[in-house]
Amino acid sequence: MDISIKVTVPKEILRMSIVQDSIAQVMTKKTAPEVKTLFRKTVYGWKSKNKPSFRQRLDKRANYMSETIWADGNSDVYQMVNFGTDPHPINPKGPGYPLRFKWGGKGSYKPATKPGIIQSNRAYKNGPIVTPWAIKEHPGIKDPRRFDKAIKKEYEPTFVKDIHDAISVAAAKSAAENNK
Repeated sequence: MDISIKVTVPKEILRMSIVQDSIAQVMTKKTAPEVKTLFRKTVYGWKSKNKPSFRQRLDKRANYMSETIWADGNSDVYQMVNFGTDPHPINPKGPGYPLRFKWGGKGSYKPATKPGIIQSNRAYKNGPIVTPWAIKEHPGIKDPRRFDKAIKKEYEPTFVKDIHDAISVAAAKSAAENNK
């Protein structure tokens, strides 16, 4: 899962601490919460035990800044849905613990997510609960959801505008300080 949105800022401007502080404030107080909200929408309909939490970290250097947001906790399931999977076996948890799921045959299950769509819904499962003791073959996720690409596409214009606004705010503060 990787979202990279680049905004080029001349080094002479980015090296100014007032500009760095203004951009850092926008990234931590606006960008990260808004992007995390979009990521949380991707797991809205998921069961609590399968939902990852989303964390953030600001990396601030002399000529480079980035905000990293990642899925934490149950991120394996999230990665599988985001990137897709090949068919794979599902094993019972151990002796005395069969698999347990609703199954009424083909068409009795509809996933909570769709490729390229940020908003998740509740999964639709119809049929009796089955409890097989044997390993079952999962058909795989043939259509990766690519939440990261959908979120980037939606959020990129906002991010670019926010960074330019942050630089304008810093420039106005700097001008006001120089006029004192």
